[in-house]
Amino acid sequence: MLKRSMDLIKENNADIVALVAAKEAPFRASHWLIHFADHHPLEEVAFSPAFIDAEVLGSSPVR
Repeated sequence: MLKRSMDLIKENNADIVALVAAKEAPFRASHWLIHFADHHPLEEVAFSPAFIDAEVLGSSPVR
């Protein structure tokens, strides 16, 4: 099942990228993984309500 899904993604990669790029509403999520160059490799942060990437980056403390 996973191999078939990965094959479909590879075959339709350009269409998937175009669909995501054409999306009108920005992607919102309640959990994000953020990389800080001078800190832990990845830090999970949670937001409620869900944030878009610009809001996440704007709310993160400068390290």
